[in-house]
Amino acid sequence: MSLFDKYGFESIARIVDDFYNKIEATPELDSYFIGVDMQRLRDHQTDFISQVLGGPIKYNTDHLKKMHATLNITNADFDQVASIMHQVLEKNDVAPEDVTTIMNYLESVRQDIVTRN
Repeated sequence: MSLFDKYGFESIARIVDDFYNKIEATPELDSYFIGVDMQRLRDHQTDFISQVLGGPIKYNTDHLKKMHATLNITNADFDQVASIMHQVLEKNDVAPEDVTTIMNYLESVRQDIVTRN
């Protein structure tokens, strides 16, 4: 059974909403979201996380790189976002071994997201 099947689309959407609520409440990350349609971003992120967890495939690494290329994201900002994701996964009762799987995937795409030291 995939993690997508285990948690379901609705749970993933709730996790993404919690994640972006925390992101939007983090002043250090504000500059990355100026002029961004946050509902559209939440929808895309829900699809992306669903794919990561074994759901329908819609994204590839090239798309991920393209979407983050001009944002000048630092390792420190990536780490802050990863920490928020970790907190949200735990808050939403994602099993520890599944949190590890998701966080390992997130770490594996760091080079596609971070564009500035």
